[in-house]
Amino acid sequence: AHRLGLVASEVTASEAVEMLDGNAATVGIVILNLESLSQVVIVVELSNDRQGWRSAISTSLRRAGYWSVQATGIGARYVRLRYTGVGASGTAILAALVKPWKN
Repeated sequence: AHRLGLVASEVTASEAVEMLDGNAATVGIVILNLESLSQVVIVVELSNDRQGWRSAISTSLRRAGYWSVQATGIGARYVRLRYTGVGASGTAILAALVKPWKN
């Protein structure tokens, strides 16, 4: 898991996680603090070359807590998370995990 601080209007992405022989991934997000931001948008992105990324799953989190999803049928070589802080001001502190597995 990686810890990340995010400010309003910031868009950032995690490092790419190689799927190896996996075709599914568990994604876990913990928002530890959501101060004055209206939400944090999380997008699971897929790529075969770490250059061109396409969106697979997204969610908007509006309060501190835990969110998890299992994405199956992944045909890409890499997975990453893109985070966007939504709001006029404020910060969020979160931790994220991407765990590939074979379905």
